Amino acid sequence: MVMFRWLRLVEPGKVVWTAVMVTLLHMCIFWLSPGKLIEVSPTTLSYHLIPLGSMSFFAEELQPMIIARNDTGDKLSLYSAPVDIVQSKKIANLFMNKSPHRMHNFQGKQAGGLYTYFHNSYHRSEEVQLRETLEELLDMLSVPTYHCKKLLRMGGFYCNHKPDGEKHVCHDPNLYPDNDYCMVYSFGVGHDFTFDMQIDKFGCQVFAFDSDLYHSHYPTYITERLTFYKVRVGTYFLKATQYQLHDMAAGPFVVEYWPIPAIMAKLGHTHHQLHYLKLDIEGDEWTVLEKSLFQTDILEGTQQLALEVHLDDLRHGGGYLSLHSLLTCVARYLRILHGLNSRGFLLAHWEPNYKGSELTTLAGLTFHVFSETLWVNPGYQRRRNNPTKGQPPPQL
Repeated sequence: MVMFRWLRLVEPGKVVWTAVMVTLLHMCIFWLSPGKLIEVSPTTLSYHLIPLGSMSFFAEELQPMIIARNDTGDKLSLYSAPVDIVQSKKIANLFMNKSPHRMHNFQGKQAGGLYTYFHNSYHRSEEVQLRETLEELLDMLSVPTYHCKKLLRMGGFYCNHKPDGEKHVCHDPNLYPDNDYCMVYSFGVGHDFTFDMQIDKFGCQVFAFDSDLYHSHYPTYITERLTFYKVRVGTYFLKATQYQLHDMAAGPFVVEYWPIPAIMAKLGHTHHQLHYLKLDIEGDEWTVLEKSLFQTDILEGTQQLALEVHLDDLRHGGGYLSLHSLLTCVARYLRILHGLNSRGFLLAHWEPNYKGSELTTLAGLTFHVFSETLWVNPGYQRRRNNPTKGQPPPQL
């Protein structure tokens, strides 16, 4: 009987002990796990993914996130590994208090090439600066600041179901008045004239430009209002010998580069306004904008700018570029976009380039390397262009 009572008394203790152990095990799993997946609500036309405040470089643990995009329909899972550079600002202050004068080249623990230095006071690392600058760049490229009431798709997939060549045009009444002479410059047509031919049907006179080995077979006068010149846009005059990389047996061919101001002068358009300017020039858009167009007042007389954006320097997470070089590249992109803003242009539309849909991750942000943008100049002062008399010249 005594033994029976003793066993009955011990049994509740076993239950309590088991419950305590299970609770402790759950607590350990919770604290050691990388965290719960946080669902981030999609932002229209925004292709930067994680808000800056969610990634503290002094946090002991960063939680993984799922990022949803309502435009592309895809989901990207981005895991930010714990960054163990300096655990807190208190530790930073502790190091500084030990050396009240200067601590040269204090090197914390490495995290993806990131080092933290102290020099009398706590300074932001270059990686934090890179992230903040990149966030501003992606905001400017993806968050519209101009509302277009009637946005039209022209060319490309809309016409031939191929995922390239499609451009957007803002067709609001105040931007597209009736009975007004309309001029379009289209740089970088490739071998798809669907956009140029469709905007020609809206009554615009279109001048298209591009050059490769196979363009020699195209006529100059595509339609009554569409003229094609076999030159590429550049920042200065240049004749270069090139090869088709996918067809080396075809042999070399000569490509001419012309600056836009020289083209307009040659065609008698120096005092004309451009209703629509398309730049689809495979990464050269940044140099042409900063080194050529920004040196003139052509953009001030341009109403809409279709810009295919290439962030080539940021591909593959920046490749082998140093943090300082990446920061310089991002700052250059940002500087040129601010140059567009200062000339009155506001972003009206953004979408990824579906033909070259390439994603990269840099400084904790995942984004499209190639994208299509439309910029509108609402302060554009319209004046009536005088149509050029006679047929445009057969060549430049």
